[in-house]
Amino acid sequence: MDRTVKSYEEDHKKDGPFMFKHCWDVLSKEPKWDAYLERLEGLEPDKRKFNVEEGVGHHFSLDDARDERPIGGKQAKEQQKRKRKDQAIIDLEEEFHKLVDAQNTANEGHKEMLETQRRVSSENVEARKLKYLAEKEHKESTILETYKSLMMQDTTGMPEDVRSERMLALRCFREKLFGKTD
Repeated sequence: MDRTVKSYEEDHKKDGPFMFKHCWDVLSKEPKWDAYLERLEGLEPDKRKFNVEEGVGHHFSLDDARDERPIGGKQAKEQQKRKRKDQAIIDLEEEFHKLVDAQNTANEGHKEMLETQRRVSSENVEARKLKYLAEKEHKESTILETYKSLMMQDTTGMPEDVRSERMLALRCFREKLFGKTD
């Protein structure tokens, strides 16, 4: 108490001595007063002073000074429900994003598989085309060999009908190999 009185006298020299000792005796035991003093300790001495001119003539409504009431039980339950719903929505949204990501990953894998199938298919088409060209070339070389062998045959001892057949065969082979030459 002595410390408080000295502090008051230092801060309020022109106001005179501390005259509310009886109030101090009652209020010093109240927890609300302790909290108020703790808050005042954090302030600078100039800001702690009570200015009489500010408070005098100032009217205020009791509605303005009313302390905010705590929320009721129903409102507290509703807020908890809303928080749970919001959390559930957030959880569902996260789950949805995970599913979308998994679907996108699966789609990418499917696209890669389709691309591989297209590539393999085009390689198969290319292989079949090369095989066809090789068979065609083999066929032409066989025809050419047959044409050469027919051309080199001795026709002096052949009967006339075999010679005419040979001439027709040579004409057909020539047209196949070199195109129509008239």
